[in-house]
Amino acid sequence: MKGALAIVAAVAGLGAVTGLGKDLDKTHSAVVAVSVDGASSNFGPASGTLVSGRVVVTAGHVSPVPRPDLPQWAVAIGPNAFKAEKRIRLDPETNSRPNPLFLSYVEQFGRNPSERVDFVDIGLLVLPEPAGVPAVALPAPRMLDRLSKTDRFLAVGYGYHEIIRANDPGGAAPDGNRRQWRAGIRVLNAAWVQLEDDPAKGYGQICRGDSGAPILLERGGHETLVAVVSHSDGQGCGPGIPTYAARVDNPPVLTWIQEAVAAAR
Repeated sequence: MKGALAIVAAVAGLGAVTGLGKDLDKTHSAVVAVSVDGASSNFGPASGTLVSGRVVVTAGHVSPVPRPDLPQWAVAIGPNAFKAEKRIRLDPETNSRPNPLFLSYVEQFGRNPSERVDFVDIGLLVLPEPAGVPAVALPAPRMLDRLSKTDRFLAVGYGYHEIIRANDPGGAAPDGNRRQWRAGIRVLNAAWVQLEDDPAKGYGQICRGDSGAPILLERGGHETLVAVVSHSDGQGCGPGIPTYAARVDNPPVLTWIQEAVAAAR
């Protein structure tokens, strides 16, 4: 596989071609934008999901490895990351927590993901104050192992809504809007899923800025966070490029998140 979807992507070299089957989202207030504080609008935010008043679940490659020389990060709340209804700053040295399994993988194999079944691309950001919006429910352990024909999946993120070609000399700045799109599961492994995103079947597609975005399971009128967007097999985005999400219902990952939520109360 190529690299994980970057949290910020310079627009030089990225060209917009057509839509990715995404709709503007005004309802999922628990889905937030994550970025370096003060980053220019020429750089797109990543995405995350509040699972409690103070804990944001995102991708491991979005949550920086804590060290003292990092700039402040910010979580933007609202349907547009550049016109946030509320912006909460945090110190990544103390409040960024990539999953230990993700850090172990990176230490052994580097930051490029692979099809190894133990690739756990999940991280947490702990806010210094409550966000003030309702949180999304966490899943039961291995919830994705027990799917029914009536289950539906929705993804929500701040990524590009246009096809990106890595070798296109044109470019387009991200607009900061939160969008939602239908998704499915094509391959299910212990730690991650390969997403079903064929536009011919009515699905949308992930792109840069969707790293850390939630995959929500819709069941019985309720939405549950079951996975977070991780990476794709290419540097661009569009039909035919396999895309992946890390499972939140993976028992060791879920327990780790629940412990962080309990500690942040």
